[in-house]
Amino acid sequence: MVAATLSDTRDIDEKIEGAIRERDEVVALNKALVTSQAAGGSMTDEQLKEYDLKRAEYEERYRKLTAKLERLQTEKQQRDGRMKGIQHFIDLLKDQPLVLPEWDAEVWNTLVSRVTVNRDGMHITD
Repeated sequence: MVAATLSDTRDIDEKIEGAIRERDEVVALNKALVTSQAAGGSMTDEQLKEYDLKRAEYEERYRKLTAKLERLQTEKQQRDGRMKGIQHFIDLLKDQPLVLPEWDAEVWNTLVSRVTVNRDGMHITD
């Protein structure tokens, strides 16, 4: 159950799909802007300024959406990586007896992330 909950990426997948759809819409708007400008012939200075502002707005929206999409994809990859590590740990535990009859370095390395040895003794941080 824990593994299924942690491996559920539907929320990130929906955000990724939304960002892709929105980015595609911005591309279509920019394409329509360029097409209308090309079909319209020469423009007045005011029209040119308006065109440049719109084009810059679309480019900025596209840049932000691309960055958002990359962040979401990275987050999904990180979540998938953590899930693979957890699944490996679960599989390792399933293969182990309930009580370890002898020292097992692989179990130790999986369970313990840091050990600090002080003058008073050892402190284990998970």
